[in-house]
Amino acid sequence: MSLEDWKNVADIIQASVTTIALIVGGVWAYIKFIYRRENVARAEFTIDLDFVGKQSEYWLVEISAFVENKGFTRHQVKNFKINVRYLLNNDTVDDGREVIKFQVKIPHSINKRIEDKERYLYRDTYIDPGLRYRNSYITFIPQNATFVLVFGAFEYGKERFTAQRLFKVPQEEPTTKSPTDRAAQQARPADPPESG
Repeated sequence: MSLEDWKNVADIIQASVTTIALIVGGVWAYIKFIYRRENVARAEFTIDLDFVGKQSEYWLVEISAFVENKGFTRHQVKNFKINVRYLLNNDTVDDGREVIKFQVKIPHSINKRIEDKERYLYRDTYIDPGLRYRNSYITFIPQNATFVLVFGAFEYGKERFTAQRLFKVPQEEPTTKSPTDRAAQQARPADPPESG
């Protein structure tokens, strides 16, 4: 073979290797960003409410909003809002409007006390991948409330995440622990059964 033939073979091999590398890179990018959507914001968002105790004619309550970044990249969290609505013992139970998908109408809001301004946990923060954050908000509701609806929402990447949960107001002051104490207690192994 002549030197020219070897150059042609080398060019063919180089073009083949480049083509294979482009195909492998394209498949990798497809799997990573299209199929597995690793670049998309993924979060788990849950809400809890603790009735801490009574003061005057109010319940002091602590809202815990848990957000876990299930993705592989850091994502910004913007406009993290919380709203607490409640029913009083003399309210009627009615369907709400279409905007709330005809769920139960819960007419009273803690935002009325602040001229319907929105309550923010954060305006702008971020969540690192694989971490779970607990955000706490302390407020109060009337003692004659019977049910409490806690609603949370935030912008995470390009998506809007929401969570809501309905709680029954206890008749007496609870003896339960905070969400942090409960989580620690649940993580402890169960006591072995007594033999006898």
